[in-house]
Amino acid sequence: MGSSTRRCFLKRACTSTLVSVVGLAGCATTPAPIDGVSGSWRTYHADDRNTGHVSDPGPRQGAVEHWRVELDEQVGTPPVVAGDTLYLVGSGKARALSLATGERRWDLTFSETESWDHNLNALALADDSLLHLAPTGSVRCLDVEMESLRWEASDGFHSGPSATAIVGSVALVVNGAVTGYDLTDGTERWRLETEGATGPLVVEDGTVFFTDIDDGVRAIDAETGTERSHYPIDGISSYSGLSLSNGTLYVSTGEIHGPQGGVVAVDVETGDRLWAVHGADRVYSTPTVADDVVYVTDSRENVSAFDARTGELRWSIGLYPWWESHGFFSPNSLDGPIVTGDTLYAIDGESMHALELGTEHDNLADRRRYQIDSSRLWAAPIVVDRFAYLLESRGERLVALGPTA
Repeated sequence: MGSSTRRCFLKRACTSTLVSVVGLAGCATTPAPIDGVSGSWRTYHADDRNTGHVSDPGPRQGAVEHWRVELDEQVGTPPVVAGDTLYLVGSGKARALSLATGERRWDLTFSETESWDHNLNALALADDSLLHLAPTGSVRCLDVEMESLRWEASDGFHSGPSATAIVGSVALVVNGAVTGYDLTDGTERWRLETEGATGPLVVEDGTVFFTDIDDGVRAIDAETGTERSHYPIDGISSYSGLSLSNGTLYVSTGEIHGPQGGVVAVDVETGDRLWAVHGADRVYSTPTVADDVVYVTDSRENVSAFDARTGELRWSIGLYPWWESHGFFSPNSLDGPIVTGDTLYAIDGESMHALELGTEHDNLADRRRYQIDSSRLWAAPIVVDRFAYLLESRGERLVALGPTA
């Protein structure tokens, strides 16, 4: 640590920017390092189905800052993890960090420096391949074992949300159109022209599901790009998310200038609509599915829980009055919560909240286990092992929150 040539600045200390309101308002000593931290978080929302449900414990009862990395670029996409290494790609640079300590393992600077872009779905990891879509439309595949750029292709600039996925030997990119590249050398295998395709992607048994603002949800073969199924759904926006659990697709709806939004559940095999809920607030977040419950965050930063089989509302809690103080929908509402065990992690503009599940409480004060105050959060944490990793200050800082003892 401490080399003058290092581009990452690590600080093992509690700071005023990260304080829990439950017993963690400052700390006298630095937490002891935790050995053997490892896990897997290889794509947006944890897994290929975008459920946002992980088995790792996370910092369940309380959290304190174990380390932080000040980044010399802005990172608009949450990191991915394999084993004991965390990978980040920002505006013109990729880096690998120790999951336990934040120490730099390697970094790679691209020839092209890009502007910052908030894209939750732009990073995917499989084996030794790290796939990234830059704001300019550049598609890059990195070899994380060789610490080098394997190939680069141009997919063209697109102003809407984009996404990546790795399915077998195919690197998939949604960037207005949908393109399948050869994972080995970047050769274009197929291309599905559509102006309305958007992310995130759901992958199941070689089938890729994506939303299309003109056409609902579409399913294609990852190897060939051939369409397999089509699910007409009204109200799809460029920010709509989708997830898959137990044979059911859950789709968030909420047109940018439309009057309302909600969640729609569709049977994957039959295409039948199982249920739909609509309310006054638009839903852009990818639905999180855990233990027969669907969780979403709406445009006013309410976290709501619905029965996954019937759509019945179980509870709804407001996190932060963003709408009242800003007059427009919160950018944090684009990312859905994360569930691990009996804890749900969600963000508002200034804090991360750990909420208790499996209780009848329907208010924030009684359901909240703890709260971490932060600044300018744009993505929910990734939860790996006993830690939650949080991008703050619009992606200029990565913070590892771990056990208090």
